[in-house]
Amino acid sequence: MKRACVTRRLDSQRRPHPGLTMVELLIVVAVMVILMGMALPMMRTGIEGRRLREAARQVNTGVTLAKALAAETGRPAGLVIDTEALPEDPKKRFARRLYLAETPPPYAGDVVGAAASILSGGGVLQARFNDDGFSSNLPNVVKVGDFVRFDYRNPVYVVTAITEDTSTPPNTRYILNLSGKPWPTNGALVPYQFTRLPEKSSSTPMELPVGTVIDMNYSGFGLAGPVWTPGTPCPVCYYCRPTSPNGYWYVVTTPGTTGAAEPTWTAVVGDTVTDGTSNPVTWQCVGPGPVVDYNSVTPAVDPYPVTLVFGASGRMATLMGLNGNVASAPTQTLHLLIGNLENLGDLNLADPATLWVSIGHLNGRVTTAESGVSASAQTIQAAREFAQLAQGKGGL
Repeated sequence: MKRACVTRRLDSQRRPHPGLTMVELLIVVAVMVILMGMALPMMRTGIEGRRLREAARQVNTGVTLAKALAAETGRPAGLVIDTEALPEDPKKRFARRLYLAETPPPYAGDVVGAAASILSGGGVLQARFNDDGFSSNLPNVVKVGDFVRFDYRNPVYVVTAITEDTSTPPNTRYILNLSGKPWPTNGALVPYQFTRLPEKSSSTPMELPVGTVIDMNYSGFGLAGPVWTPGTPCPVCYYCRPTSPNGYWYVVTTPGTTGAAEPTWTAVVGDTVTDGTSNPVTWQCVGPGPVVDYNSVTPAVDPYPVTLVFGASGRMATLMGLNGNVASAPTQTLHLLIGNLENLGDLNLADPATLWVSIGHLNGRVTTAESGVSASAQTIQAAREFAQLAQGKGGL
């Protein structure tokens, strides 16, 4: 009996245990590598999609906070989109930081009774302020883009330029160029009140997820960008298309005011067109397809931040910086393209995973939709129309 048990134990030790051969192990490893290679792109796409959706949520949150601040204070509040440029290509603009902006108190001079004289002539409307103790702080508090009204009544004017006149010492005279309707009484001394644009708050900025940006190269108003209009002040880098589209876009290289009649547009990229007589604008043809600020002309200054200003009712009251450093009253929906930093421009527009964040100018309502089109010279209108008609993407 004992001998039989020993025999069985020895037999079991000699019998080989079941396992994998080297060939079988290599096959298993190869299959795992193939499966991982198939899964990684899908995982990467999912991660990028989540980052883009989170960036869209950040923009939505910024707009909501700005509108809430305006409703709480009863004064306009803003959202500052801090624009940047690629060091290797300054024409490509983007933003990845958002700041809340608060409106400073109105400015009506340093003392009670401060007044200004309004002069108009040669197509230029100016207001003159004497530094006689009544308006000494004006150049420190008033900036281009601020609004002013006189004699405590409408119309409201936009400040387009501020200069100093030292020809009558010891006092300095400040001269402001204004955009708006002519004042009825030339040279009259009247009280004034400036409504200042919101300024960045000291709070921590909202950062978009790493690698995601607002692509300023295709962000803008309306379905097809601004159209030429007569009698419009145009700063450097402002862009437009003809009233009868010819497939080309034009950007301002010499600032001025558009004429009463639309110029004859050139269709040769790089050629220029003169528009107007007394203070003419020089337009440069920049080729087919839409462009935005600085896309063909690199200014000598840093990129202007884009400031969205909301009133207490939630309406988008003004916007500054999208077409040069001037303020304008939005008349169409604002579309912001949320994409990847490495794909600025056409690649973001062509990527079906990128998102459009659309902000209504009448009520500040925010919707989000996928791009949904491929890039070409004509797709900007289709992409923005798709975004504008969308009811928003789930979870955004």
